[in-house]
Amino acid sequence: MRILKSRHVWAVAVMGLLIFSLSFYFFQSKRQTSEKQTRGAAPTPTMTSSSPDQTVLKGEFKTRRDLLLEDLKRALRNTDRDQIRQAANRVRKAAIQSPEYRRALGRLILNPQEEMPIREILSLVLGTLKTPDAEEALLVALQTTGEPNLKKWLVIALGSLKELEDQDIFEGLDNPWVVEHPSGLQIMVKTKITNSKVSQALLNLMSTTEDEALRLGVVRTLRHSLEETAIRNEFFDALNRTDKPGTVAEVGSALASWIAQAPESVEPEKSRIMDSLLNLAGRPEHSGLRFLTEEHLRGLPMTKPEIEKTTSILQKTSDFDTKYWAMSLLAQHLDYVEPESRLKVALLYLEALRTETNAKLREKAAASLGYFHRDQSATEALLQTLQNDPQWNVRAAAAEALGQQISDLDVGSVLLQIAEKDAEEAVREAAKKSFEKLKSRKR
Repeated sequence: MRILKSRHVWAVAVMGLLIFSLSFYFFQSKRQTSEKQTRGAAPTPTMTSSSPDQTVLKGEFKTRRDLLLEDLKRALRNTDRDQIRQAANRVRKAAIQSPEYRRALGRLILNPQEEMPIREILSLVLGTLKTPDAEEALLVALQTTGEPNLKKWLVIALGSLKELEDQDIFEGLDNPWVVEHPSGLQIMVKTKITNSKVSQALLNLMSTTEDEALRLGVVRTLRHSLEETAIRNEFFDALNRTDKPGTVAEVGSALASWIAQAPESVEPEKSRIMDSLLNLAGRPEHSGLRFLTEEHLRGLPMTKPEIEKTTSILQKTSDFDTKYWAMSLLAQHLDYVEPESRLKVALLYLEALRTETNAKLREKAAASLGYFHRDQSATEALLQTLQNDPQWNVRAAAAEALGQQISDLDVGSVLLQIAEKDAEEAVREAAKKSFEKLKSRKR
């Protein structure tokens, strides 16, 4: 009986050991097979991160695993501009480090399932990178998408100032070339387009789109590349074919900036552009063009036909803004006006001083007459204005003009009298300064 029990226990132990051995063998075989399959298969997309700034892309990109983009989306949902800027900068730093990440962002821009603000911001991120693959991704997206708003930000991104440095950007910019995204991100659109494929795509868009916001984006992106004849020609054509004041203003401003620094070798082209600018600026609806071109035209020599055209505008227009612009432009270019035309211009200012009901126009006329040296009619009109005009700003302008003007008449006694007795301090101060100026000139 004891022997039978012993044999039974022994059999159970052997059976248990056998089952354990078979289980262990099966487990090991399955594990080795799994590892072989894993080594032979394509890598699974993963994102590993020790901190948001050190996120490294492995394998094919997937948004749901990208911690950086999740941070950016969260910031957008919270409408927190500081958080948005910080998250966008972290995405940018990761893109600087990884070409694969840049390609992935390019694909995400074209993903219609993604929220539009994310796609726009990623366009701006790639636009700040000075790498050919980033520019190529933006160009492909521009040529592929049919969404106007995304196109606009892709265009802006292509013109963005490129930065290689791994530093925080998107804020604190303050100059005429800054464009701000609704999220608060800022970029500077100021780069010369050197890639012919990019410039051609932008020119095609500029000539075909009916969307003015998109057209303006193209103008802002290409305006720093006007050294290229094809771009300049398209800008000139756009200036003369569009009736949109916003586009006319931006295109005209770019062309005025170019002619202000272009060499004499292209004088015929400069004259052609100037002629179009004056024709358009003489139309009341183009106040934006007048405003944006004034600085560029101020120091630019004007030909006799250009002076005559501006004089004609001043004679014919009844629009306040157009008159004011023409008065200013002529006064700034009197050195280029021939004697016969100079007399005609002076008469226009004198008439304005006598008959204009708008005090700002009389003020501009008075200030402009200060450029007419040794002109008795101009001096006498300024003296009359200084003593009799009901508006203090006009009297102050006349006092200042008399101090600027070189005259054969003795105006010092009138200036001194006004400096003591005029009711307005600003007029008294202007007369006093002009009197001192005349005294110092006689020494």
